[in-house]
Amino acid sequence: MDSIFVIAFYTDAIITNGGPEGFNGLPGMILGIVMPRLNITYFATNVENYLANEDEVIAPTKGDKNNYATLETDLSSSLKQWGNIAQRMLWYVNI
Repeated sequence: MDSIFVIAFYTDAIITNGGPEGFNGLPGMILGIVMPRLNITYFATNVENYLANEDEVIAPTKGDKNNYATLETDLSSSLKQWGNIAQRMLWYVNI
């Protein structure tokens, strides 16, 4: 009784690897999770395919334009107190 069985139903037609309540890691979108011992069940009841029109996406008009060097400097100074973990986070941002 030291294990929890998790049963997941997923689709690879949706290429984003995500799911309910932070479950992810499968090669597609998780549409259902069942954990019998915990009496928990999540199932997608509806999936809609939505593509935004280019007319609906409007570029921002406010704010200042920055370049990559400015972004890296601002992030480094803001995360300086975080120590080594900040360097890892900056590395992920750079990918």
